[in-house]
Amino acid sequence: LKIHPAMDGASPDSESYTLQLEAAADLGMSVILHTGCLHSHVFYKNPKNGSALLYEKWFACYPGVSFFLAHMNMDEPEAAMDLATKYPNIHLETSWQPS
Repeated sequence: LKIHPAMDGASPDSESYTLQLEAAADLGMSVILHTGCLHSHVFYKNPKNGSALLYEKWFACYPGVSFFLAHMNMDEPEAAMDLATKYPNIHLETSWQPS
């Protein structure tokens, strides 16, 4: 399951995301979470929703779900690394990161 909050424009506490996360947990699915704030309103309804820090409640509430932080929070990879250190169910995907 891939969730792209910046493109969707929905907040982290939206009912739609809750239903998707509950289904992922029930079915043993992993979740790819698009992270990083790419400030382009052409493609993204709410670019600020890309911050990985907004989803910490998800990582805590669904410890059995493996979350892959796509783009490793782009311009703030340190935040993604801190979250991955704190929550063992977080994995980091490194595309769009500088060497």
